[in-house]
This record gives sequence, C-alpha cells and structure tokens, in this order.
Amino acid sequence: MYTLITLFIALAIDLTIGEPPEVIHPVVICGKISEKVRKPFGSRIHGILTWSVSVLPLLFILSVLPLYITNIFIKILITAFILKT
Repeated sequence: MYTLITLFIALAIDLTIGEPPEVIHPVVICGKISEKVRKPFGSRIHGILTWSVSVLPLLFILSVLPLYITNIFIKILITAFILKT
C-alpha cells in the first residue's frame, strides 16, 4: 500500500516541481565528487575507485535514510523524493 502511495507522490512531485535544484541533485553531487578525485589520465582501476568514492556513499545514505524515520508521512515523502530524483 505504501509503495503505491509513494509512487503516486513521486509522480506528482515530478509533474509539479520537475527536477530538483543542482545543489541537492544526487547526480550533480556524484559528479562534483568524481571531478575532485579524477586523474587526467585515468585507468580502469581508477575509474572503479572514482565510482566507488563518488556513488556508493551517497547511494548508501539515500538507501538507509528511510529506514530510520519513524513518522510514516515523512518516510513516504522522503522515499518519494528519492525515487523521483
């Protein structure tokens, strides 16, 4: 039931607000982190390291955050926003 509500709220957010500002957009955050750790002449191992440093921490935080919120309304809103982005 909550999954369906979350899906509809995410769709409503997307249709009314659109993309979040660049300051809080997860893809922009990952890009800024990877720009700081990127080497001019990267190798495959460096690409894996860059991805691990820039994507995995943010993915972990966004995945674990809804688990620790007890208010179901706030949990649905945060999960919908994460799904929308």
